[in-house]
Amino acid sequence: GEGQKRIVDTSSTWRALNSCSILEPMVRLYNLTEDKKYFDFAAYIVDEGGAKDVNVFEMAYENKLYPYQYGVNKAYELMSCFEGLAEFYKVTGIEKYKTAVVNFAKALLASDFTVIGTAGITHELLDHSSARQTTKYDGVSQETCVTVTLMKLFSLLYRLTGEVCFADALEKSYYNAYLGAVNTEDKICPYLSNKYGADVVKDSPMPFDSYSPLLSGKRGEKIGGSQLLEDNSYYGCCACIAGAGVGIYARTALLVDDKGITLSAFECGAHKIAYKGADVIVDVRSNYPVCGKIDIEITANADVKFDLRVRIPAFAKNYSDKATDGYMTYAVDTSAESVISLDFDMPVIATAPMIWEEDAYYHATYMNGTSTFETIVVKQTEEERNYLSLSRGPITLAVDSRLGKSADAVFDFDVEDGKVDAKLVDSDGYRCIEMLEITEKSGEKTRLVDYASAGRDWETLIAAWMKTK
Repeated sequence: GEGQKRIVDTSSTWRALNSCSILEPMVRLYNLTEDKKYFDFAAYIVDEGGAKDVNVFEMAYENKLYPYQYGVNKAYELMSCFEGLAEFYKVTGIEKYKTAVVNFAKALLASDFTVIGTAGITHELLDHSSARQTTKYDGVSQETCVTVTLMKLFSLLYRLTGEVCFADALEKSYYNAYLGAVNTEDKICPYLSNKYGADVVKDSPMPFDSYSPLLSGKRGEKIGGSQLLEDNSYYGCCACIAGAGVGIYARTALLVDDKGITLSAFECGAHKIAYKGADVIVDVRSNYPVCGKIDIEITANADVKFDLRVRIPAFAKNYSDKATDGYMTYAVDTSAESVISLDFDMPVIATAPMIWEEDAYYHATYMNGTSTFETIVVKQTEEERNYLSLSRGPITLAVDSRLGKSADAVFDFDVEDGKVDAKLVDSDGYRCIEMLEITEKSGEKTRLVDYASAGRDWETLIAAWMKTK
């Protein structure tokens, strides 16, 4: 109105995408208060299209472009806008909005999702990172803010649609990029001390690292969104948002609806959930993700019948029971003993980089209060094709240079039918989820660990993509 600004004129950063990302809390405020002014403001943001001069919601609905091609590629603000659109759909029931959000999330999975379950080769920007995972970049990559916002989005889409691809993606993010960012060793990033001087900054460990290397690199290289506070202590955006990640994963593990109960995660532990007046206990006994053998015991404080749907992880190819749409379904009657036993196969799978000739992505930079935009054209080099990534179950494996072979060395694994022979070995005091030994073609025995455990000293070179011959 008169004397006011449009929301897309309130920020010179990222075409005001950051301002429009307030959409989700506006819808939530409406749900909490039923005050129509919050709904009206949310509807206004949707009508504005989420950014200046581009309507990202319409682009997602039309589904002709990948998100990195929308014209504004700041990753977690863009994802936040679509979380808001999903909440707006839940209030309005307008199917167009649901379609746009689902299209957006699936396009992200296709174009900007790496082997460790996050996005952004160029720091926190969408840049077709699914294809460019082996592209060398001098700066930091794959921000933890992006990881957790991806997890939030995938959790929301899984609860909204029940499609297992979103639960699979959430699991990959959690076990690899997310757990890898947890600063279990209380390491201190030297970034601010180097910037302002060690005599100025009060050093203290952040609870989470901010960036995750794919090629040979180290953890703890920079503090995302770093702010030096008045008392010379500091904090950053990744440290703020990352605490939500484990809650998102746990919240999505067991869901209930009018069709029954759905189990999507297999961490050892007991879940209690209310169903038709009974407290149902779903007790998962496993050493997952190290082992695919899982026992599920279901008990309740009252007799109740329901269907238990169990997600089949994307990596599992051999299972004994009939599956539909990515689930095995079991009829449960708690008046009798109910124990379900699963045994998912976990071969070591080899993945090669995507092969492409030329690509263009939209790049925006922000400096001195002004955003500039340009289209970057890149070509894949032969070297970028000579890499291999290995995974076992939901775990992406990584080189840790402390285990005898440098992360920037050349590896020569024997790959047959997309698989590599490997055996689980004792970690000999090295703290990890799992350690595997692989015999290379030369006879050399090479040890790899789960990506989340690699390089926790923030000094060792690690790599999820290994150079090959």
